[in-house]
Amino acid sequence: MNNDIFQTVNELIKNKKLPHAILIDAGSASARDELALYIANAFVCENGIPCNSCINCLKAQNGSHPDVIISDPDAENEKTFKIGVVRDIRKDAYILPNE
Repeated sequence: MNNDIFQTVNELIKNKKLPHAILIDAGSASARDELALYIANAFVCENGIPCNSCINCLKAQNGSHPDVIISDPDAENEKTFKIGVVRDIRKDAYILPNE
């Protein structure tokens, strides 16, 4: 992934200016996934900036953090999110964090 993008995201995180929504629509699928997971880690990391070593970062990286929801239409051979998936995500958005 482009280091400039990570640097920009880091600045947003440090300055507590991370927007409520980010559309990632560039690069390879793995690069997009990497950036999305990095941003998710920013919300759960004990250090405020993804350290990739605290328990919350490790849980998010291995897909077991209860507050990080990964929904991938490509994994289900879809090109877009189905409305049911969006509704489920919306329902969960109102639940207080587990950790």
